[in-house]
Amino acid sequence: MLKNKHLMQLIPLIIIGCMIFVAVGCAPALRPLEGIVAYDGQPLAQGSITLTPDGTKGNYGKPTMGAIKNGKFSIPQKFGIFEGTYNITVTEAVPVSDPDDPNPPANFQHLFSSYTIRHTFSASESNPTITIDIPKTKGKVGY
Repeated sequence: MLKNKHLMQLIPLIIIGCMIFVAVGCAPALRPLEGIVAYDGQPLAQGSITLTPDGTKGNYGKPTMGAIKNGKFSIPQKFGIFEGTYNITVTEAVPVSDPDDPNPPANFQHLFSSYTIRHTFSASESNPTITIDIPKTKGKVGY
């Protein structure tokens, strides 16, 4: 009888433990993101990409970002994305030969100020990728 009493006391703990195990196992996992960014069909030399969850589409959480170099970017899983809709903003970086000089080269012309699109990543994409081709604009924009 004593063994059954101890077993009966353990059953609620076992059930709670199983529920926690199942809940943690069902939580969505962050996924890495890789992609290509071009301007008018040519790889963007350098810049940054920021992905902000779109709350108007029911996607909440922290934004993430990555550096663009030679038209490519990679965001590792630990800083990755969940499924859902994101506002994705690409910003061009000024190539600077001297990192201590805050002024861009005098002959540098920005291609664009920033470019934002909305994109939805589905649950079926375990290693999503995205290609963004920013359309050519006329003249300097935003500078």
